[in-house]
Amino acid sequence: MNFGHQSTSKRKTNTKNCFSKSESQKDIDISKKIDGQSELLRKQNYNKVKILLIGPDINGITTFLKQGYLWHKETLSARINIPFPVLIQKNLLTWMQKILLSDEVMVPKNLKEDKRIVLGAQTVCTCINSINHLWYDRSVKSAFQNRIEFNLPIPDCAEYFFDNAERIAEDNFQPTNEDILRTELKNTGITELSYHNPIDFWDTTIVHVGGSHLEWRKWIHYFDDCLCVIFMAALDDYNMKSEDNQTNRLEESLHMFNEMTSLQFLGRPISCILFLNNSDIFKDKTERFPVSEYFSDCKAKNYDQSIEYIQKKYAANFKGYQIEIHVTGAIDSSQNFKKVNNALRKIYLIRSLADVYNFDS
Repeated sequence: MNFGHQSTSKRKTNTKNCFSKSESQKDIDISKKIDGQSELLRKQNYNKVKILLIGPDINGITTFLKQGYLWHKETLSARINIPFPVLIQKNLLTWMQKILLSDEVMVPKNLKEDKRIVLGAQTVCTCINSINHLWYDRSVKSAFQNRIEFNLPIPDCAEYFFDNAERIAEDNFQPTNEDILRTELKNTGITELSYHNPIDFWDTTIVHVGGSHLEWRKWIHYFDDCLCVIFMAALDDYNMKSEDNQTNRLEESLHMFNEMTSLQFLGRPISCILFLNNSDIFKDKTERFPVSEYFSDCKAKNYDQSIEYIQKKYAANFKGYQIEIHVTGAIDSSQNFKKVNNALRKIYLIRSLADVYNFDS
């Protein structure tokens, strides 16, 4: 299934034929060994599929990874290089320490010792009683509720984890599905979700590189062995500004999509699965802020026409070979991963036919 190895094997020549009768048997034996190892490597990678997950919709990407992990976890085949138990416990301690270090928080005298214990702790397990005491204090709760005003970088989901702190601090803590879905993933490093597709017998790895989506040009060439790209974009970005506070986010996304799909993976034009997320938010938003107010060439008068307009925008900017576009609301993991697997079958079929009949793919 790995088309890099498959296409390479088509170009491979039988190195034995390159030797004349006068050459030593030793050289011929070495040639046979190399051929055998190359064929074994090709067979080992035939059913391995690698997909690059990219796009400006970071929330959509992290949700996709988490729900994909949970869906495939039911078949005991999913692996993800995110240590959820350690991450959740570490977040819980870090968030409380940030609250206590704020100048806006005045901890009462009877909790001064708890504050000292938490600020000096290395793990949540060693200070769970103090965290519970502090969390239910009025000043700490007030600081959390006013965290934006106090410039405290603590996410909304922290409240859920503080309410479940005692369970999370257990030595043998194993996150529930809800714990995983509520966990905020840092957009740094490389995240890999691997799973086995029992229907097609594929071992699939979905790779996402963290960091600013504007820096994708610096690392994209390291992933040119991917079969296809999953591109995540948010429909509701049409009236929002990008990181530079100058460019419209939809225009920025279209430009990135155009540039990225102009590249080649495995020596071929890119195949792409495009997810346009947040259709539910988009529907509510367009009733108050029509897309036509932000794009002069848009004549859309309702939700369906607005969706069609944005789909055509992406289709016009696609420079690869194959594309599938899916509009999604609150992500349904099973449906989205079914769409991914169905798209992979089509890509495999078309590229296999291209290899057999030597037409461009």
